[in-house]
Amino acid sequence: MSKKNKYNSYKYFMYSMLEYFKNKEFRLEEINFGSIRQLLNDYIEVYNQIKSNTGDSSKLKRSLDALQENILFYFKNTNLSKHKFINKDIVKIKNILNKTDSSMTTEAYFSLTAFIKKMNNINILDLWIDILQADFTSSFDDVDKLMDCYISELLFEGYSLKYLEEFWLSNFKDLKDCKDEEEILIQVEKFRELSYTKDNRYDLLLNLNIPINLKEELENSEILNIDKLIYKMFTICKENDGLINEIKSKSFFKSNKSITLRTVVKAPDKYRAMYIAVNTISNYLEVYKVIDNSINNNIKVALLEKSNTKKYIEYNANDFTKYSRVISSREKEDIVDFIELREYFRKNNIKSTSINDIENIINILQKLHELTIDNRLLNCWSSVEGITRFYKESGSNINTVNNIIPKVISMYIIKQKMNCLWDRIYPLIKKGILKDDKLNACISKKNDKKYNKVKFATYLLKDETAKWLYENTATNIIICRKVAEINNYLKNPNALEKYVELKMKCIENNINSIYRLRNNLVHSGGSTNINMENYTQRLQYYLNCILGTLIYHMKRNPDLTISEVLYSIITSHAEYMNNIKELKDKIKDIDHNKKEEMIITYGVENIAFIKYLYI
Repeated sequence: MSKKNKYNSYKYFMYSMLEYFKNKEFRLEEINFGSIRQLLNDYIEVYNQIKSNTGDSSKLKRSLDALQENILFYFKNTNLSKHKFINKDIVKIKNILNKTDSSMTTEAYFSLTAFIKKMNNINILDLWIDILQADFTSSFDDVDKLMDCYISELLFEGYSLKYLEEFWLSNFKDLKDCKDEEEILIQVEKFRELSYTKDNRYDLLLNLNIPINLKEELENSEILNIDKLIYKMFTICKENDGLINEIKSKSFFKSNKSITLRTVVKAPDKYRAMYIAVNTISNYLEVYKVIDNSINNNIKVALLEKSNTKKYIEYNANDFTKYSRVISSREKEDIVDFIELREYFRKNNIKSTSINDIENIINILQKLHELTIDNRLLNCWSSVEGITRFYKESGSNINTVNNIIPKVISMYIIKQKMNCLWDRIYPLIKKGILKDDKLNACISKKNDKKYNKVKFATYLLKDETAKWLYENTATNIIICRKVAEINNYLKNPNALEKYVELKMKCIENNINSIYRLRNNLVHSGGSTNINMENYTQRLQYYLNCILGTLIYHMKRNPDLTISEVLYSIITSHAEYMNNIKELKDKIKDIDHNKKEEMIITYGVENIAFIKYLYI
């Protein structure tokens, strides 16, 4: 691999990681590969449930088979198996799992339990930085997959996104000055700090209202043990006066009804520690709100800082405990469209169960921030099942969800990538930084903030115009990557077909992971997963995609029902994949210079944004 290409790979990785930490453009929701350690842990847990006869054995066996398939898929489609420390292990594990009915063998079980311990021992976070630097990580596609895996392992480790963003901003201020591979590699190596900055102990104070019986327990035993976290009564006295002077002056202890508790939490960073301390006790107190009006979410939190002088510093608990997903501008447009659609039905005195169903789900989504962490996920899952239940051909609920959701999103892949690219280059067009008449011609005549779909897709398909855009945005590696990626998918139907199939399988695997978590909460009394918030956001993203599809078509034809749109999704997706295959055959033996015109003649819209059948 050339030094220039390796430099660009590092640069792309560095700037893209910040976008993951900020969750820009649904980066976290669109992750294709989760944590391999999470998959292995899930496998071990389900295996043990089957052996101990806990739950429905047939459902658990199907879950174990799905996990086995997901693990093999992960090994096949990521570069983890190429690392010299574990490549032989993975080859052996693949052979074991590929045996007939291997998911229930003790050989598979003990191979995987040992393997996850080995990965923890050699530190999988470091392995991914090694893989980034390896010669076999040779393309932006490789880097994209690697980043999915790396951020998933960081989140599995327990890091908070707020801390990771601060880590990036404080460590990579000079990144723009790196001019060659050697200089930027020094920056890449800084990520190894995250491999070992974990399980620190954080000393915290919480000021809150608790019920009388818990106060009495504190007075008698001096501690509260909630989910293995110990809370102790904190008393203001001369010995700790220096530690609390700052928060004392800011009325941290002002309320006479509240009580102050002290706890020590092990966590990778301070924000995760505060998140654990606050959520552990607030979730426990949730049921008390039914009988005690004094119990609320107004919990103050202070952290003992040890930088210069030891003292408690107060933090805003909402910064790290509230549901953080922000609705996008396009999701807001869907809501506006729905309101207009609902108004049409109201003014014409038309009753529609489809409108009522969509409205109920939208209302649930708007109130997610009011719910506990586990109830957010449960409500999102119920909403997904509620909207997909109108498709009757798949049997079980999980099969129906897996039949609908991946198809909806995969038909939107190119359009979504074009949206993200346009959002980045549009300000450059308006400011006159990008001066190209052909690019200006792509601006929609109906709305000058948007693009004409066919014209912009054609612009990105043609090597001449795509190359101009690539070269004139060369200072922004992420824009360059997006231009090159879309150009490749539009002119190379074989690559698009493989990507769509990969994306669909990744979404199915993600849905299965969320479904296991949901079942664990509902049927097995499972505890809150540290990454449950991320699972919920991903599930809400999937839900918003299907809601957007329903609203789009029903607004244009109010007579349509949810069932009719869902059945159209299945048929239209089959047509979409057929279009890609048909185009692949048409340009198979065509000269490279004639491929563009052949694709334009075929209709770029047939592979970029297909028209739904029947509706």
